[in-house]
Amino acid sequence: MATEDDMAKLKQLEEKMNGLGVQFEEVREDIKKLGEGYADGMRRISTEIKELNRQWVAKWSPHDLAIRNHAKRISVLEQRRPRRS
Repeated sequence: MATEDDMAKLKQLEEKMNGLGVQFEEVREDIKKLGEGYADGMRRISTEIKELNRQWVAKWSPHDLAIRNHAKRISVLEQRRPRRS
């Protein structure tokens, strides 16, 4: 048979367990928020990288085309040029 002291200990244990349950729920919510924040941050970084890539291509593509065209023109001129002995 449970004594009054046993009942008091059981009540204390129940209160501790209920308190732990609340803490677990809070931790679960914190982890969920952290994960959502991480995902949002990764999406922003991805968007920024895409924009930087777009700007890079827009800036350097004409330059690359000009360099390639220049190299072709030089090659043609060198082929036409008579060789010196």
